[in-house]
Amino acid sequence: MQPQRTRPFTLIELLVVIAIIAILASMLLPSLSKAQERAFRASCLSNCKQIILACKMYNQDNNYRFQYHCRMNGGTGWDNCWLGILKPYLAQEQNKGVELCPANRGGRSYGMDLRGIDRRRITEFQWPDQKMFFTEHDLCGGGYIRGKTCCSGAGETHTHIAGHTNGPANHVRGNNVAFVDGHAAFMKMEELILWNDNPTSVQYRLWNR
Repeated sequence: MQPQRTRPFTLIELLVVIAIIAILASMLLPSLSKAQERAFRASCLSNCKQIILACKMYNQDNNYRFQYHCRMNGGTGWDNCWLGILKPYLAQEQNKGVELCPANRGGRSYGMDLRGIDRRRITEFQWPDQKMFFTEHDLCGGGYIRGKTCCSGAGETHTHIAGHTNGPANHVRGNNVAFVDGHAAFMKMEELILWNDNPTSVQYRLWNR
């Protein structure tokens, strides 16, 4: 008895199989993209928590005052600015690359708020749990961020926050933020970028000195 021959696939059948695979891939890709974004956001938030913990450690070792945003005391370059000053507290191997958010592949990812953090004690802040220490910045912000300032002609009510003047937010709808009291959290862009002079508002307490 001769073995039965397998019938080869026809061109139509191959095209149907390819079409089914393409449809399944198109259904899966958005889910994979969202999963990657959630992973980036979680990794970035972890960075923020490690950096703000280092800020608190620096604070305790320096008469309970926070670091300067930039102190050129005979030196130049990034090492004399706020993240560079924290190097002794972020020198562990597990903290390597902590200054980079995985969603932001260009330069350092975090900017310190310039509105009066320098050399201040936590007790000097009226709302330390709502006052921003640093967040993710855009390319215009450099190493720092500012509220109510001009950036590329954006106007006074704009800020140097990623997503406002140079493209979308780092995490689709918002950025991670670290606060003076030592915690970090995700905030939506509308909570970050719109200035509000009402002392009860999120934005006022976030940016206020």
